[in-house]
Amino acid sequence: MNAKRILGWLLALMLLPLPAGAGSRAESRRKLTVMIYMCGSNLESAYGSASADLDEIRAALSGVPDVTALVMAGGSEKWSAGYNPELCSFIEIGARGTRTIRTEDRKSMGSGETLAELLRKGKEDFPAENHALILWDHGGGPLEGLCWDELFSMDHLTLSELTGALKEVSFPGGLSWIGFDACLMGSAEVAEALAPYARYMIASQETEPAAGWDYRFLREAGEDSDGAETGRRIVDAYFESQEGSRDLLTMACVDLSRIGDLSRSLDRFFEPASRKVTADSFAVFSNNIARCFDWVSTSAS
Repeated sequence: MNAKRILGWLLALMLLPLPAGAGSRAESRRKLTVMIYMCGSNLESAYGSASADLDEIRAALSGVPDVTALVMAGGSEKWSAGYNPELCSFIEIGARGTRTIRTEDRKSMGSGETLAELLRKGKEDFPAENHALILWDHGGGPLEGLCWDELFSMDHLTLSELTGALKEVSFPGGLSWIGFDACLMGSAEVAEALAPYARYMIASQETEPAAGWDYRFLREAGEDSDGAETGRRIVDAYFESQEGSRDLLTMACVDLSRIGDLSRSLDRFFEPASRKVTADSFAVFSNNIARCFDWVSTSAS
């Protein structure tokens, strides 16, 4: 093969397109890729909440070279940010700004397969020292799930669909953390289900106010040594942004490596307790629980 032909092949290789998220020195030293599964639902179509958070994320990551957000946006009848509701949009937000890197025909955000697609793209196209996942929308706890898609008859993710996607697309060593910008997802049941797939979970036990998370935490997330430090940033930013609120606020970062100990302790308590609950005694237990909640509500106010 002569020198001209070798030179021609080299030039052809140089002109091949690089995959999204790859190719620059900044990306080669990326510390964190945060995948955000943003099911807009009526929170976006009625209030523009998802678009407002996208603006927050964009501002937080402006000029930050070592953290990238990969957003999959869908599930809403309209977007204040201008995205086509008939499409699922993959949006890269980072130091270089915001760009839509891919669109697809709309698909249910209430499907585990849709979530798996985001995880797969984050893993393959946005390599980093650590990966994390945020699920954004309404939440209903371990029984109801989360992410109600108003374009698909309010189809939503169940807890088993969520864990199925995480099992299908695994990350070496697990995700650094999983966060829920959604109500009611901070339960022991959710934490136990996620323990095989992540090291920390950040979620609220109670409902969240309309503003949800404060995404300014992303600006310094690349400096954190582990998910626990980032979790503290998220929790602190959340409470600071709600200063003066009269809402009942909860948000916690849970070490998922400890959830097995908690589950065993709960089993030791509830197994004998369950044997004491009969048709005759159930009303007594129920009334006692109701009085406890009344006391907590009164004390909080």
